Amino acid sequence: MTNRNTSLDGLMQNYGWAVHDFQRLANSISLLAASLDTSDDLDAPNFYTEIDLLTSPRQFSVSGQKIAGFMTDDDRLVLRKLKKIRDDLVYRFFLDYKVDVKRSVSPPEAVDKLTEVQVEITQAQAVVDNLYQHLASV
Repeated sequence: MTNRNTSLDGLMQNYGWAVHDFQRLANSISLLAASLDTSDDLDAPNFYTEIDLLTSPRQFSVSGQKIAGFMTDDDRLVLRKLKKIRDDLVYRFFLDYKVDVKRSVSPPEAVDKLTEVQVEITQAQAVVDNLYQHLASV
């Protein structure tokens, strides 16, 4: 959910929604990993490990092996990209895109980046939703 508002308020709203949507996606991934018996730590999930386990060609659980058969190489790539997206949002975003607080203006590139991130989150959510549908049949 992004808009083209390059004001500081607009940027913060877009950033907040991107983080919100990413957190919901990360939670879905944690629950999926737990349901495949690839992760059992819902109190302190490790996002990077869960992505690696879900996208690994070698699954250790029976349900993980079956779900892996439903994933395409493109699906795996979409999920693997999430690690960099997370790092960019959490660790790099405001270092890479400086805001002019005095003028209350953000660089248009920052809004472009958040729009791109939202598209990638939507694609990843579609992959995860598809895996949940297949999980019901496993």
